Amino acid sequence: MKGLSFLSLLIFGLAGVPSQAQTGFASSLIHGNSCFNGTPGTTLNYNQYGPYNSGKTGITVYCPLGLPDEPYTSIRYFVTGWSRNSSVNKLSCTLYTTGSDGSAAAGSVAVVPYNVSAAKTGSAITYPTANISPFPYLSCYIPPPEAGMDSYLSTIIVRAFY
Repeated sequence: MKGLSFLSLLIFGLAGVPSQAQTGFASSLIHGNSCFNGTPGTTLNYNQYGPYNSGKTGITVYCPLGLPDEPYTSIRYFVTGWSRNSSVNKLSCTLYTTGSDGSAAAGSVAVVPYNVSAAKTGSAITYPTANISPFPYLSCYIPPPEAGMDSYLSTIIVRAFY
């Protein structure tokens, strides 16, 4: 059943194309284990499900998207994982685009809803700021465990239009 849900996400979630004129697109599937720890003094753990946080505070990870340098008109992404902390701070990712001149712009945020038994998906779409030829990456927040359950960042699916 999990495969069917994931397949449905791919077919129906990525099929929609924003209404802006498009000349091309790039897509990427990233496993959470390609993300690296961006919070000094903390330990990030990894297993087959992806990176997880077993510490007392939240951890920020950075995830390279591996997309070509293009002047994107929109970037749609889906984040899958387990958000096992019921507080306000859920598993979430923010898209950033960095221009060749070093300027950066934050985009939309994908939040994975609180869940304990099965992986869930959060999604977002963003329209990069004009005049930025983006080198996109994600900054993701993995909350601390709650009731002995860790939050995991599993996969990221990206489709970027230019």
